[in-house]
Amino acid sequence: MVDKYVTVSIKRDDIEARIGELSLKKHWLAEQIGVDKGTFSRWLNGKIKRVRKEHVEQLSQLLECEYGDIVSDDDDYGSKADQRAAAELIETEDLFSVLASSAKFELLTKIIKSSLNPYLPKKILGELYNTLGMAIWYLDKPKQSKTYIEKALNIGVNHDHNGIKARALLSLAGLAYNEGDLDTGRKFIESSLEIADGLVRRDQCMAKVLRGYETFLRGELQTAYEEMVIIHKDISSAEHFPMKLEVLNIASTFIAEFALSLTKLQDAMTAIKAMKDTSNKANYVFGLNLLPVFNVWRHAIEGDTKQTREAFNGVNESFLWPRLYKAKVNAILARSARLIGDQSLAEQYIQQGLDHARDDLPLHQAELLMERLLLTQDKAILKQLTEIYRESKAYRRLEDLPSLLDNPSNHRHL
Repeated sequence: MVDKYVTVSIKRDDIEARIGELSLKKHWLAEQIGVDKGTFSRWLNGKIKRVRKEHVEQLSQLLECEYGDIVSDDDDYGSKADQRAAAELIETEDLFSVLASSAKFELLTKIIKSSLNPYLPKKILGELYNTLGMAIWYLDKPKQSKTYIEKALNIGVNHDHNGIKARALLSLAGLAYNEGDLDTGRKFIESSLEIADGLVRRDQCMAKVLRGYETFLRGELQTAYEEMVIIHKDISSAEHFPMKLEVLNIASTFIAEFALSLTKLQDAMTAIKAMKDTSNKANYVFGLNLLPVFNVWRHAIEGDTKQTREAFNGVNESFLWPRLYKAKVNAILARSARLIGDQSLAEQYIQQGLDHARDDLPLHQAELLMERLLLTQDKAILKQLTEIYRESKAYRRLEDLPSLLDNPSNHRHL
């Protein structure tokens, strides 16, 4: 009785071949099974996905073959239509935001790769390549990341899709900044903003946030801080858009960092509170794990040695930060240790950070070398810093180098 309601997937091509071998008429097979010829035709052309088991058993007898010969075992595998639908959902449901907020970049990478195929609409394919590139970047594979993002850009250019071009340019700008190539990063940002009609609100906001971050990297701290405060207000007052909380969190994080660099402690506290609120609402683990790091830095600036040492215990050093974040976090912790006079701890964090920064993250390497310079007064480090800043065209930071050793204990920032 139960078998009456069981359905299975059939091997349509094998059935068609067997019908030909036996020179059978399809309408005759339909009559023998007890279904109309239209239904039988839809079985074979795939419009009916699954067939009742009892009908397949009858068909196997008529075709003089085993039941298992014409039953497919791929019921659980998706079709091209299923794959296309899944790929579209990755973008429309913004899977990057969902999984990136919890640092599940390996999972995100595997899901996207399993959905890629050349038959996808070019818009979806371009978006997937860009998202895959960013996910791989967080896995510390910058060359692979750049390859996929450039594929996205090529699709945008070749198929005249401004949205894909703009988003790929933003991603390339982020990569350029991390590589210390500030001029190229700026060109990418400006190019993305020129494609105004192709930018959704999220991308417009991210472009402005990245441009503010570039100002900071060049050493124009006060200007960067003022710009980011304005950007944050604009995003806050905007109507809802996808990833608004995440973009707000990034802007708040930069404001907190810039304010602490300028020893604007009250402003930093306001930004840290905003970070906490958006991180909790979006379950943004990067923000949640950065909060204790900023608290260490804040207490160190205040000169509260006891509170700083207690705050160190709240930092989750085992968190799976991407390498860039590891370098940044270690630089902040080294700076905090220096400010409370713990040279041994400061050097420990400096070395850990340099192990992560290496030569492909030059500005983060410079941040750590700066801490070592302030800690050791080793003037030989000035030459390394000069080379990095000149190569990156961070001219304002070059201008500040000669005065660094005048009173190193006052330096809260780099």
